[in-house]
Order: sequence, then C-alpha cells, then structure tokens
Amino acid sequence: MAYSLNQITNRIKQIGLQHRQIRTVKEGLPEEWLFNEDKDVTYPALFFTIVSSESAQGSRTYNYNFVIVDRTHEQDVNRMEQLSDCDQIANDVIAQMAFEGQPWAFSKDNQFEYLSYALEDVASGVSFSASFEIPFDFDACDLPSDYVLPDGSFVYINTNRFMTVYDFIVGAGQPLEDGESELTNNQFVVPPFVFIGGGLIGYTVTTDRRYITHNATTKKITINNGGVLNDEHVFIVI
Repeated sequence: MAYSLNQITNRIKQIGLQHRQIRTVKEGLPEEWLFNEDKDVTYPALFFTIVSSESAQGSRTYNYNFVIVDRTHEQDVNRMEQLSDCDQIANDVIAQMAFEGQPWAFSKDNQFEYLSYALEDVASGVSFSASFEIPFDFDACDLPSDYVLPDGSFVYINTNRFMTVYDFIVGAGQPLEDGESELTNNQFVVPPFVFIGGGLIGYTVTTDRRYITHNATTKKITINNGGVLNDEHVFIVI
C-alpha cells in the first residue's frame, strides 16, 4: 500500500527530532513562532510545510519547504557562525531523508536560501525545498471505505491510514447543503479522496456521472454534474 501523506509528515518529524542539535520541530512557517514569544519553541528549530503534490504513472510526489532557524538573545553572536550551524544541520537532515532505507525516493537537487530575521535578538536560518516520491498504483485496496466493486464484492479498508477532513450528512447547516457543489478547506492543498453515498467520486471528467475538480491555489474542490443531494453521506479524507 502507498505511504500516506500523514506517514510522510510523521517520518519527517522523527528525522528532525532525532538530530541532537534540533530542539523543536513544528509544522508551519517560522514567522508564526518567531514573532510570538509565548509560543513554545526552543532553538535551533526545524519548521516545515507541505506545498503541493503531483501524481504520474506509478508514483506520487509530495513537495515540502523546510526552514532551520537558530535564535539567541546574546547580541555578540557571530551571525555567520549561526548560519553555518544551521547549514550543517540542514545537510544532516537532508542526508537522513536521502538515506536509501527510507520509504521514498528523495530529490537530490536542493536549493538553499539564507535568512536573517529583524528581531531584537539574533535569529538566522537556512531554507530549502525537497520532494518525496512514493509508489502509487491507484490500487483500490488503498481507498478508505467499504467500497463496493462492480462485481458486488466489498473492499474493507483501514481508515486510520488517512486523516478525515469531513464526515457528514448533506442538509441544512452542514458544510454542503442540497444542490451545492463547492467546498473550500485549508487541507485541500492536495487532492482529497471524496466519497458520496459510500462510492468514490473520481477526478476523470465524465458526462454521465459526478466527478471532482481540484484547485490547489484556492484549496477548493468542486463536485461536478449535480453537486450533492439531501441526506447523502459525504466522507472526505487526505
């Protein structure tokens, strides 16, 4: 079965926390913590965000951004030494991610940028992007539903492998009401799996049944050819 987005993210966290110099690993941009002293972060810290993903024949690639930041209240710290330390940590993290024993193929070409933050204390960092390619064969056995196959048999799936975004019955006051077709959520950076009435709704454009379109920029999905109907069960995971 394909390695899930959640599993990739958890493995990245493990790699960061196993490094002896990294004190904190956070999902998000460093600015969310650097400019808020109340946030619980010890430096040096690794911050990361997922940016996008794409699928090709036989594989799925997830693209992440990483920033390693060090921060100190001592004004006499040499900023270049601080950057050099962050640069070395970045090299170590990349080496672990690229290790052949990992469950992905890791991008070997990485561009680095060096950052300085306008704070009362001294904060510097190194950012880089990386891609993780995993096998993806569109196997029905990976889908998170008791999905009925055309021959009438069932495929029973462990839904714990995915993160539930929505699970509701269409109606007044719900994320989708009768006849509606568009749904926006910050989790929709990547195309989600969408089930309506127990059946998987695909992304292939058709004229005779519903299909999904996805916009990663607006984080929106659209249910084409009719939207949803009252009392239908909508189940969406990533």
